[in-house]
Amino acid sequence: MNKLSYKIKIDERPNFYPNIFKIVIDGRDTDYFFDVAGLEISRSESGVIPMFVCGCGYIMCTGYYVKIEILDNEIIWSKFYYTSFDYENPEQNEEVDRVELIKNFDGKRADFIISPPLKFDKKEYNKMIDDILKEVPQHKEQQAEFENSLEFYKSGDKFHM
Repeated sequence: MNKLSYKIKIDERPNFYPNIFKIVIDGRDTDYFFDVAGLEISRSESGVIPMFVCGCGYIMCTGYYVKIEILDNEIIWSKFYYTSFDYENPEQNEEVDRVELIKNFDGKRADFIISPPLKFDKKEYNKMIDDILKEVPQHKEQQAEFENSLEFYKSGDKFHM
């Protein structure tokens, strides 16, 4: 089983970079943040969900969609899709067989590349989401981003701007 967690990282310009929940996979930090609304949807809905975003929160800005499979005791991230401005259907974006989770432009950090599938214990996954959702109201910009995105996602629009 893989381990999923988060760290809080608040940008000095929260009105421009509202996302604060940095993704940690198997104990390793990444350069991505959770799309918190996508994460919330992912615990109850199988399908292609926005999951990785940069600090600005827009899936089209270097983000990834994840195909979610919900089993009795596991949540599986079975495929990854790199985003594109060209398509409103996430599944038409480019499916990738690996995701570089650290943007190692200067060569000073170790690469961190994952390939699907990633499998998570369902109870741990849900607890982590509960913990994040308890934190969200303490951060005005993140709360607004979460509420706005969740409304779109629940209506079936997983490609809003």
